[in-house]
Amino acid sequence: MVIATWNVRTLRESGKVDVLVQEMNQLEWNILGISEMRWKDIGEGTTEDGHKIWFSGGERNHERGVGFLVNKNSKNSVLEYTPVS
Repeated sequence: MVIATWNVRTLRESGKVDVLVQEMNQLEWNILGISEMRWKDIGEGTTEDGHKIWFSGGERNHERGVGFLVNKNSKNSVLEYTPVS
């Protein structure tokens, strides 16, 4: 199990998540903690490759924000998540 963190500075631009997933696959990380995603609100999603991403950001502006990108082989191990300010 490999767990890492990465300050991405932003994932707002098109294609940035794809680059992050490519790096995750190449380095064989299972869980990646992400800071400064700059996505609004709270939510979750699935990448085209089947990896799971959970995030929490600002309510109004694309500021701050953190998240986790979990490898598709490990995503079913996450039972729940609760974002905390």
